Amino acid sequence: MKIISTSKSKSKKDDYVVEFSDGILLHVKFINGQLECYNMCSLGTDSFFMKKGSFPKGKNLSKRVELAQDTINARQRRYKKREISDESTEA
Repeated sequence: MKIISTSKSKSKKDDYVVEFSDGILLHVKFINGQLECYNMCSLGTDSFFMKKGSFPKGKNLSKRVELAQDTINARQRRYKKREISDESTEA
């Protein structure tokens, strides 16, 4: 289980999507400085959901959220640069 990609919502400030190598897609949001998962999707026929029959929960889900938070914090500078360049092209 490792992170394949992350992306930031253009319409909502603190919403992110994090895709994991086992086919789970987390929609996460910063609430009071903490990252919380508010939606989850399963992608592909060989995903965690298709193999196990349920979505991650407990320690598995908390580990995914921690990985997502570490990755988003590491890439925070990149997201800010992208926001600035998007605003300058709209004017």
